[in-house]
Amino acid sequence: NEIIKQLVLDMIAKRSDQKDIIVGIGPSIGSCCYDIPKDRADMFIAKFPQWQKFILKRDRKLFFDLSKVAKDQLHGLGILKENIEDADYCTFDHEDIYSYRREGENFGEMMGIIGIKNS
Repeated sequence: NEIIKQLVLDMIAKRSDQKDIIVGIGPSIGSCCYDIPKDRADMFIAKFPQWQKFILKRDRKLFFDLSKVAKDQLHGLGILKENIEDADYCTFDHEDIYSYRREGENFGEMMGIIGIKNS
């Protein structure tokens, strides 16, 4: 649903300057573990052809790089590279954090915070 794009566009509409927007990408499943079926890959590519470069082939499986998709979208919206910090922490690999892929439907929850600082 292009949530990142919509959020940044909303911030810009509220008079935020892209060069002042700071983004933190929190823990998420990494491309090391986020394997997807071919039909899901085809769906992504049909809707977002430019995302093909984020679908990696390894060991006869397809893996999706969510973090790079997020960074690509942010850069495309004018967010400065130095204003993006990526936790680079795979939720599937680390048992100290919740993972739907690892734990199934009884996984815990995480929360993200989005805000605009009034100046």
